[in-house]
Amino acid sequence: MRKTVLQISDLNVRRGQSAPDNCVLEDVSFAISEGETLCLVGESGSGKTVTALSIMELLAGTDLRIASGSIRLCGEELIGTPRQRLRKLRGTRMAMIFQEPMAALNPVMTIGDQIEEVLRAHTGLGSLERRDRVREMLARVELPDVARMASAYPHQLSGGQRQRAMIAMSLILQPKLLIADEPTSALDVRTQKQLLNLLRSLRDLHGTAILFVTHDMGVVAEIADRVAVMRQGRIVESGTPQSVLGAPGHDYTRKLLAAVPDLAPKKPRAATSAEVALSARSLSKTYGDRSRLLARQTTPALVDVDLTLHQGRTLGIVGESGSGKSTLARCLLRLIEPSSGRIFLGATDISALRRNALMPHRREIQFVMQDPYRSLNPRLPVGEIVMEGPLNFGVPREQALREVADLLGLVGLAPRLISSLPHQLSGGQRQRVALARALALKPCVLVADEAVSALDMSTQADILQLLAKLQEQFGLAILFVTHDLRVAAQICDDVAIMREGRIVEYGPAADLLTGPRHAYTKALIDSVPGRHWNFSASRPPDVAAP
Repeated sequence: MRKTVLQISDLNVRRGQSAPDNCVLEDVSFAISEGETLCLVGESGSGKTVTALSIMELLAGTDLRIASGSIRLCGEELIGTPRQRLRKLRGTRMAMIFQEPMAALNPVMTIGDQIEEVLRAHTGLGSLERRDRVREMLARVELPDVARMASAYPHQLSGGQRQRAMIAMSLILQPKLLIADEPTSALDVRTQKQLLNLLRSLRDLHGTAILFVTHDMGVVAEIADRVAVMRQGRIVESGTPQSVLGAPGHDYTRKLLAAVPDLAPKKPRAATSAEVALSARSLSKTYGDRSRLLARQTTPALVDVDLTLHQGRTLGIVGESGSGKSTLARCLLRLIEPSSGRIFLGATDISALRRNALMPHRREIQFVMQDPYRSLNPRLPVGEIVMEGPLNFGVPREQALREVADLLGLVGLAPRLISSLPHQLSGGQRQRVALARALALKPCVLVADEAVSALDMSTQADILQLLAKLQEQFGLAILFVTHDLRVAAQICDDVAIMREGRIVEYGPAADLLTGPRHAYTKALIDSVPGRHWNFSASRPPDVAAP
């Protein structure tokens, strides 16, 4: 019998001191044994992260409080434990990997110093022993050139490398419980697969119990030993992946599974227009730097990229982190200057236009960024955010204000939200505001850079349906940058696969995703988590219908 590491019984978390009915978590109960992975799944706002923060006793400073229940770690009750004891338990007995490592890591400390800080706080090791342990752990999480990684700052690492550093920091004292809060949601499929394999191997090596918080059913299918589905602060279904994903008993679970995009591409549609909306010819971008000896060093980010986007069509740009996807999008938008090549917006060459000459063309090509929380001004209400563009182009304020209500309705938002601030909205609502802002200038081209990567599956499905509706209604040409091949399969007419700044394969989505020719494309498809599961049928492919 494996020992129980975490036991949660009838946990209730409420908002505010005088609001007994304002329940955030209600009667949550589950257990995790050593060497076991429990995946906690659900939509945004379902209570997954609140559960994780409750275990770590990190609700202090919020308006949330644990009203009742029990949280036992290796038999020790955590609720009501003195702060000094909790500080000792964090890191030694339990640790947490946060969703966004760039926000969780200290930007002014090297990676090595941050990991060593854990050893300094919880052990009596000398400086040389601490340094050796840090480098040993960095090697164990498969980071290259550990000496360089230890001396690097967070911004000098890729997203996957930062996440590995967080894993190293969390596991360096070999805790009994590891909580991973959406650690792979913003990573490309190959990096995601590597991290899942790493967590699985470290779990098996040390017998660590893992609570894996995620909204990605593909990840659940890959890593879970057991699954618990949360909705509105309650666990509505739990069991093995085969039972929960293969034969769900709750309508909410079936809804989540139905929202998972299928890797099989959508039915090809005929070209709606021969008109070219956006194109690039031999587009290149090289970043320059100077070493200590002042010798010029160059890093190619784009190399001779050619692409064509027709009016009313969607072109997907797919690749790993660092492949050049976002650089390509920003070059096409002239947010960064290409080193060479030409960019055509319709028939107009905009690659050499100066700022004043380029300005009239800005309204024809609009941008939807990955994280609307950071791209929306936090001090402006929704109405001001949406009409900022039209006002800058000379539209009278009264007219712009009238159009805002129509735009909000168009993207599925209630008019009452016109006075709301971004932090008062959900992630899906913020992304809809970003879409409304982009559409306010009536563009012919929409560039979406990882616009749904951080959203839960059902919200993601809503945004993808909205984009398809808007495209049909306005004949938009959409350049869709994504690392998620499932999303690309559902929304894209054509796909360009990027690697190291080059397009290595380009063609109709239906052909490229079902019969890839390039080895790199095949590797990406093979890395898609849960690719062998037919989620829409609510059962694994090797299980017959009940």
